[in-house]
Amino acid sequence: MRAILGSLAIVLMIGTTSGCSMLTGLSAYNECPTSQCDASVTPQPDSGAPIGRPDATTGESGTPSEGGESSVVADGGAEGGDDAAGDALEPGDAAEAGEVCDGADSIENCGSCGNACTTSVANAQPVCTSGVCSFSCAVGYGLCDGGACVELTTPANCGSCANACTGTAVCAAGDAGTYACVSVCPSATPTNCSDSCVDLTSDPKNCIACGNTCTTSVANASAACANSACTFTCNTGLSACNGACVNTQTSATYCGSCTATPCATSVANATATCSGGSCSFSCNSGYAACNGGCADFSNDDNNCGSCGATCSGTCSAGVCAIPFGYTPAHFTPSSYTPPAGATTNCNATYSSTSHTFTTGSCTGTAPIVHSGVSQTGGPNVDILVFNSLTIASGSTLTLVGTSPVIIAVYGNVVIDGTISANASGTTPGAGGDNATYCGSGAAGTAGVNGTGGAGGGGKAVAGGKGGAADGSSSAAGGTMNSAQLAGGCAGGTGGPSFGGVAYPGGGAGGAGGGAVEIAAAGTITGTTGLVTSNGAAGSPGSTGTAGAGGQNDSGGGGGGSGGEVVLYGAQTALSGVTVTANGGVGGQAAGTLGTLANAGGVAGTNNGTTQSAPGNATNLTVQNADGAGGGGAYGYVVINFE
Repeated sequence: MRAILGSLAIVLMIGTTSGCSMLTGLSAYNECPTSQCDASVTPQPDSGAPIGRPDATTGESGTPSEGGESSVVADGGAEGGDDAAGDALEPGDAAEAGEVCDGADSIENCGSCGNACTTSVANAQPVCTSGVCSFSCAVGYGLCDGGACVELTTPANCGSCANACTGTAVCAAGDAGTYACVSVCPSATPTNCSDSCVDLTSDPKNCIACGNTCTTSVANASAACANSACTFTCNTGLSACNGACVNTQTSATYCGSCTATPCATSVANATATCSGGSCSFSCNSGYAACNGGCADFSNDDNNCGSCGATCSGTCSAGVCAIPFGYTPAHFTPSSYTPPAGATTNCNATYSSTSHTFTTGSCTGTAPIVHSGVSQTGGPNVDILVFNSLTIASGSTLTLVGTSPVIIAVYGNVVIDGTISANASGTTPGAGGDNATYCGSGAAGTAGVNGTGGAGGGGKAVAGGKGGAADGSSSAAGGTMNSAQLAGGCAGGTGGPSFGGVAYPGGGAGGAGGGAVEIAAAGTITGTTGLVTSNGAAGSPGSTGTAGAGGQNDSGGGGGGSGGEVVLYGAQTALSGVTVTANGGVGGQAAGTLGTLANAGGVAGTNNGTTQSAPGNATNLTVQNADGAGGGGAYGYVVINFE
């Protein structure tokens, strides 16, 4: 920024800020909100002085006139102006459709979209420098004391402030924008108007006649005189197009030049725009650029929530809601509302006792938990409501606690990790070992010459029998129990040693697997997934302090039964996901020499396709031999695809 006449005074002013959204495909520009921005102006290296004298007929810029360089100061004043198509905005004016702003160094968008620079200083024009509004004095004027732009062609201020001509001298323009006191007006400015030498063909203060001052109502322009006729010249960075001053780099009406065809677009829900002098388009409010078009991610089934995200149900508020096309067992889908966002993983443990995730959490949107929901003919359940659910490979959602768990998903389910309601030792899975709904295995009995093993827990079938001791009767396994959504049952405890408290008790029975139902309005798929509710193995019997078997040792515990896995989905087959509800094996027991030699019963297995009944423990009738536990029964695997 240059100032030849007088000192340069600059005071910075902070402009009003306003948000602008990034326009896809035009990374260097920002789309202006409605009623905030207009054409973007790129300042010239000079201070913002008018771009020469325009032709009187066309208003186009011509050769710069003689006159002083402008001075620049900051200005916070606002003055009105007549808006024309493509004009910079005064505060509160509406933007021309299709124009963008670059948010820096333009008088319409100084530092931010919609922050238009104006000035109330006479004989000055607004300018924007480094995102800060200021003003510059018009050609032939300089900034003098008091912050006013004073004409430098008068005898009182000839060439600079307070440089007065004495005697009969008059003020005349010289070379390179200088002024000097002379006795006779030179040929370049031959007319003496109030002791100022002027050219009546180009002086806007004395156009064709002394005192005939030119004015203009054109926004972003200064009055000018050309060929003895009043006209206007556009501010820095703007071009005169059909009587208005516009930025041909951003005006959709005059994109690239004043003779350009106005920008248009065939893209639906979009507005034609201009950037860098080339036509483009911007998506209307509420729409976003997507695959060459504009989409409403809130309700577009082909772009639900994001570009390219298809929805086989109904897209609402950017969330794909797939209606349940069937009625799953144990809960009513219409009674619950899913959360707005998807759940991408739950690497965590959920307790249906505390009704919280005790460790870990869900990535994305957490499920809505409904606890203690009554179930006809069965125990109360906890319902975890999801919009959609993906369990990533290597992640495990573990379900524990006193109640079965229903995972209600109002979309699709992808299981590449594990959902586990397994029992562990004497701790059941979610909803397991409920005495009201269980067929637990019978405990083993004590004997003088050997102790009996316990029976395995029952579920879909009866559990295996425990081993007999020295001819004693074997312990019965638990019987088949309710098919309602309920967990598995514990195996019995092995018979204690004959020696009493000084010797070990029988092996503990394994706990029953839990109960989990996954009901999806969409599909249930996966590549490496596992859903499981297995019972735990019975603990082995122990040898007494004498270490010789028989009356000093104890029997093995029975295996817990598998629980229940129920899958519902809108599909015809399940692939890539393994489902199991297996029982636990029976605990071993000591043989005649006090070693753990007698085998427990094998576990019952169920993977939804094939079942294997639980086994009975080895039934020895040898004196001083102890009985092993019976195997736990398999549980229910129910797969209902609609």
